[in-house]
Amino acid sequence: MKAFRRPLSHGSLLDWLIGAALFGGSLLVYVRTLAPSVATIFNDSLEFQLVCYQPGIAHPTGYPLYTLLGKLFTFLPVGDVAYRVNLMSAFFASLTVALLYAILRLITKHRAPGVLGAATFAVSSIFWSQAVIAEVYTLNAAFMALTLWLLLAYYRTCEKPSPSPVGILSDPTGVLSFLAIVYGLGLTHHRTMLLLAPAAIIFLLSVDRHLLTNGRLVARLAILVLAPLALYLYIPLRGMAMSSLDGVYQNTIRGFLTHVTAGSYGIFLTENPLQQSRDLTFYLRLLRDQFTYLGLILGVVGLGWSLRKPKVASLLILSFATVALFVAGYRVPDIEVFLIPIFLIWALWIGAGFAALWDLFVALANRFAVFKIRRVRSLVYLLLLVAGAALPAHLWQSNRARNDLSGQWAVHDYGVDILSQPVEDDAVVVGILGEVTLLNYFQQTEGLRPELVTIAADREDERLAAVRAQMERGRHVYLTRPLSGVEQEYHLSSLGPLIRVRERPAAITETPQHPLSLPFGEGILLRGYDADLRDAQSGQRLRLTLYWQALDEVGRDYKISVRLLGQESHLGGVHDAFPVADAYRTHDWRPGETIIDSHDLPILAGLPPGEYTIQVTMYEPETLAAVASAPLGTISLGPALGLDGAGPWDVQRQVMANYGGHLRLLGYSAIGQEFKPGDTIPLTFLWQALSGLRDEYRLVLWLEDDAGVKWGEVQVPLGGDYPPVNWEQGQIVRDWQSLLVPANLNDGSYRLKMQVLAGSKKPLPRLYWFIPGSTTLDLNQIQVRGREKSFIVPPTDHRLELRLGESIKLLGYDLDETAAHPGGSLYLTLYWQGLGIMDTSYTVFVHLLDEEGHIQGQRDGVPGHGTLPTTSWIEGEVIVDAYEVPIAPDAPPGLYTIAVGMYDPNTGNRLPVFDGEGNLLGDQINLEVISLAVE
Repeated sequence: MKAFRRPLSHGSLLDWLIGAALFGGSLLVYVRTLAPSVATIFNDSLEFQLVCYQPGIAHPTGYPLYTLLGKLFTFLPVGDVAYRVNLMSAFFASLTVALLYAILRLITKHRAPGVLGAATFAVSSIFWSQAVIAEVYTLNAAFMALTLWLLLAYYRTCEKPSPSPVGILSDPTGVLSFLAIVYGLGLTHHRTMLLLAPAAIIFLLSVDRHLLTNGRLVARLAILVLAPLALYLYIPLRGMAMSSLDGVYQNTIRGFLTHVTAGSYGIFLTENPLQQSRDLTFYLRLLRDQFTYLGLILGVVGLGWSLRKPKVASLLILSFATVALFVAGYRVPDIEVFLIPIFLIWALWIGAGFAALWDLFVALANRFAVFKIRRVRSLVYLLLLVAGAALPAHLWQSNRARNDLSGQWAVHDYGVDILSQPVEDDAVVVGILGEVTLLNYFQQTEGLRPELVTIAADREDERLAAVRAQMERGRHVYLTRPLSGVEQEYHLSSLGPLIRVRERPAAITETPQHPLSLPFGEGILLRGYDADLRDAQSGQRLRLTLYWQALDEVGRDYKISVRLLGQESHLGGVHDAFPVADAYRTHDWRPGETIIDSHDLPILAGLPPGEYTIQVTMYEPETLAAVASAPLGTISLGPALGLDGAGPWDVQRQVMANYGGHLRLLGYSAIGQEFKPGDTIPLTFLWQALSGLRDEYRLVLWLEDDAGVKWGEVQVPLGGDYPPVNWEQGQIVRDWQSLLVPANLNDGSYRLKMQVLAGSKKPLPRLYWFIPGSTTLDLNQIQVRGREKSFIVPPTDHRLELRLGESIKLLGYDLDETAAHPGGSLYLTLYWQGLGIMDTSYTVFVHLLDEEGHIQGQRDGVPGHGTLPTTSWIEGEVIVDAYEVPIAPDAPPGLYTIAVGMYDPNTGNRLPVFDGEGNLLGDQINLEVISLAVE
C-alpha cells in the first residue's frame, strides 16, 4: 500500500506543476468574477484604486508596499486603472492558494489533500470576495501563508538536513533569512502580521532551543525584519507633495507616527463606539458559512490528526488563537475580513482532515488483498479524490453568484454620468468623500472634466457652508446628494444625477422636448418632459426629466413613480423617488417656480422588443393613494443581445440551467409562499438563446404533493407572444407566466416544478458539463390554505335557475331598494353555484338601465369583493355575493331594469345565458324592473 502514500519529493517538478495549476485555476476563477472597474464608493477599494495610480497616501497605516505594488500593476495593458488594481488582489489570492498547497504538502506529505484543502479555501466566500476588488487582505494572506510555509520549511531542513545543500531553502540559516525578510515585508503591509509573532517565535525555539544563543544570527534576523519597514519612509516623502485623500494626514513626526500606527483605530479595541455585539455563535456561523458543516467536521478531524506532530500543531493552534483573541476584541463592523487568517488555518486543517481519512482508508485497505492490485488502488484513489472534490465544488457553486462582480458597472457608469453632464467650466461639485473620490478617479485616470472643482465633506454642516461660500463667490454649484437646509435658502433642480443649486427666484431657461399642460393634483402642473434612452455598461436606462410648475403652495410631500409598461401591463422598469432626488420635495416648492426633476429608470434585462409606455404617477407616500397618473408617451426597445449591459436581472434565483444546449435559464422568480385555491402564482423567467431556435418550445408547469401526484399541470408557449423562433443567438428574453392553483386542491405543502419541451419531443435535460441530468426543475415550495365552502342553498327572495356559460348557475337573488333614489344605492345579493372547475376569473357586472338602455348605476367586480374568484369555485359550491350599486345623482325618475351577468376581463366577452332547458337568452340577466323617483 505504499503506492497510496504519494511520498514527498522536496521541490519535485510535479509539485511545482500542481502549485502552478492551482495558481492558474484560481486566477482564472478570480479574473472571471473580477470587478471590471470601480465597483464601490463607500469603502477602501475606491481609495486604493486612486492612491495606487497617483501614487498617494492611503488611510492609516498608509500601506506603502501595497501602494507601490499597485502602481506597478497600473502599467498592465488590460482594462482601466481600477481593473488593474483589482487584478493585483486576484494575483495574490491565487498565490496564497498555491502556497496553501505547499504548506499542506509539508504537513501531510500527500498531494490530493493539499489540492483539496487549497481549493476549498480558494472558493470560500469571504476570501473570494476580497480577491475580486482592490483590497489589502489577499496580499496579507499571501504573506501569512508564505511565512507559515517558511517556518515549516525551516523545521524540515533542521529535521532532515540535505547532505549536499543547494539553494537558500536547503540551508536552515538561509531559510531563516528569507523568513525574516518575508515577515518584515508582511509587517510593512499589514500590522496584523504581528499576531503571528508569538507562534513563530515559540515554534522556532521548539525546533532549535539554542537559536537565541547565536547573537550574530539574531542580530542579522532582526535587521532583515526591520529593514523592510524603511518602506514607510515613502509616506513622508509623498507627504511633501500631497496629503491623504481625506486631507487628514499631517506631514510631521507626530502626524507620521499617528498615521503608521493607526492610532485612531485603537478605539475599536478599548471601546465599542459602533455598538457591535457578537458572541461565539456569530463566529461559528461565519466559519460554517465559509466551509459548510462538512468543512467544520473535516477541520476538527484534521486538527486532531495534526497533533501527531506537536510542533507543527502548536504553530497552527497558537496562530489561530492569537488571531481569534484579537478579532474577539476588535469591534469594527467589517470584522469578517480580519478572520481570513483564521479561515486560512482552518483550510489547512481541512486538508489535514482529508489526509486523515485517506490514512484511515489505507489502514483498512491493507487488510484486503484486492487493494494490492495496482489498477484497483488507482481507481479507488481516483474515486476518493472525486468525492473529496465535492466540498470545493459545492462552495464554488454556492459562492459564485454572490462574488461575481464581473457585471458590476453601476458605480463606473455613475461617475462617468456625473462628469458627462453639461455643467459650466467654473462649476463646483460638493459631495461626501467617497463620491468626490470617484470623480477625482475619473478626472485623473481618464481625463474627464479635470477643470471641475470638487469639494468633499462628510458632515452636512460643512457641505452647507461650502455651498454658501461658493454661491457667494458666484460659482455654479452642484450637489451629489440631498443636503438638509439647502432647500430653504436656494432653488434646486436636477441635471442628470446632479442637483443644481440656484439663487431664488431661479431663471429656468431649459424647455422640455415634449411640452404638456397636465394638472397633477392641486396646485401642480406638468409642463412637459424629456425622455432619453441611455446605453451604459450596466445596461439601458431611461432618463425621464419632468418639468413641474408650482401654481400654488402644495403643503404636502408627494412621491413620484415612473414605470415602463409593456403589453398586459408587464413591468419593464420602475423608479420611485421624491422630486429632485429627494432634495427638493413638493412642500418646499414656491408658487410660480419651475422644477426640473430627473428620474433614472433601469430597463430590466430581457424585455421583449417593442413599444413600452411611460407612466408617471404622483402619490401619497404614507397611504400610497394616487394623486394623479398619466401615460406620457412610448419608447421603442430592441433585443438585448448578450449578458454584458443587459440590465438588472430582477429575479429571485439565479440558476444558469442549460437546457439541451439550446436554451439557458438564467434565473426566475416565483412570487409568494402561501396561496388559496383559485389564486394564480405569478412567475417570471429569464432566458438566453444559446443558438438559433427553430422548434416550438413550451413550458410544463405543475404543483406536486408529497406523494408525487401532479396538480394543475399546464403547457404554455415559452415566451408568450414573443416565441423563441424570433430570438437571436445570445439574446436574453424575459418571460412572464402564471400557474393557477386548482380550486379542488387540498390544504398542504406543494412543490412548484417545471420542464421544457422542444416541439413534441420529450422534456429537455439540463446539461452539467455537457452531461445530461434531470429534466425537472424544482422552483419553489408553496403552502395552500383554502377557505370554508358551503354547498347548502340558502333561502332567497327570488329563485332562478339560469346558467352562465358551462360552469356557473345563478340560483337567485335578494334585493333591497329602500335607498334606491338618485344619489342613493341599490343593495343586491346574488346566489351563484359552481358547476365545475374554471380556469378564468370572471367579473360580475350589475347595471341599472333606464328605459333607453343607458347605465345610471353600475358595479363591476370579482365575486365576494375580490375574495371569491370563479377560479376558486368547485362543483356544487354555493357563493353568496353582495353588491352595493351607486345610483347616478342626476338619474331621472322612471322605470329601471336591473341587469346582471359575467364577462372575461381579458377579452371583454360576456358569458352567454341559458334557461333550464338550454335555450339561449342573451348575454345578460334582467332581474326585475324598479321605479326610481326623486326622494
